[in-house]
Amino acid sequence: NTGPLTFRQYQAAIERYEWNKSQRYQSIVAMVFLTWNMAQNIQVSDSDLYRAMKTTLMRSMQHTALLKLYALENEIPIRFHGHGPNEPVNYCMVCEEEVFNVFFVKENEKKHVVHCLRCARQLNKDLKGWICLEEYDMEHLKNIFDSFTLGDSSVQQTLENPLKLAMVNNNIKCESQSI
Repeated sequence: NTGPLTFRQYQAAIERYEWNKSQRYQSIVAMVFLTWNMAQNIQVSDSDLYRAMKTTLMRSMQHTALLKLYALENEIPIRFHGHGPNEPVNYCMVCEEEVFNVFFVKENEKKHVVHCLRCARQLNKDLKGWICLEEYDMEHLKNIFDSFTLGDSSVQQTLENPLKLAMVNNNIKCESQSI
């Protein structure tokens, strides 16, 4: 995880992340959160890496939309919760899977105990007394997704930067909803 970011390294990390989810094992790296963070802060000029990251972003947006649709269809209130700049990534407290953007908590608990949909439904099939919390507005995610474009090849390749990664947004004032 400390070497240069390559398509092969990213693909291996995503595959391990998915395998960990299938085994109900908590990944060391929250790959969805990391991918959104990278999409917002770096420019990638490797087309394979770019496509792999774009696919992860697209799938997480689809997952968010489906979870919100499920909540609406089942009359589960959706409330904006937000995610502070130094807050840790959320994991389901039962299966330890990363829960990006949308998660479920019991309405009457003072301290929110995060659950993914699968684990929340195992505890209460109809999710009565539960609420759905959203950390990022879908429009905000769409803007990051649309702004993440294949980088300019004018960035010079060096020994320190063999993949020609470029920082973006490093001089722009951070938004309150930054990932």
